[in-house]
Amino acid sequence: MAEKTQQVHPLAQANGHPRSDEEAASIQAKELKRKKRIKWAVYIAAFAVFQTIIILVFALTFMRIRNPKVRFGTIDIQRFQTTAPTGPSPASFDMRFIAQVTVKNTNFGHYKFEQCYEGLLR
Repeated sequence: MAEKTQQVHPLAQANGHPRSDEEAASIQAKELKRKKRIKWAVYIAAFAVFQTIIILVFALTFMRIRNPKVRFGTIDIQRFQTTAPTGPSPASFDMRFIAQVTVKNTNFGHYKFEQCYEGLLR
């Protein structure tokens, strides 16, 4: 008897195309979801970069920390004494005065300084 040889057909095509329309539709749906996720990730990353730039610009222009301006107004010298140098010790002086000091806060925001009373200085 002669045996018949059967020809074997592969289940999937070798060129990578799906076997049916259902598989093609599911693959396209998965690819579309993947592209949407990538798109959202790009939007979120762009938003984060934009917010970082805005915060840095705001911090570097408006929120700079500046030193307060300190100025002396009138100065009333009440006592001034000096001592001559004696041996190895240098000359020294002793001074007592009353001064008007103004402090201007140049930073962002307000700060109220308490008044300094003359009686507290004595």
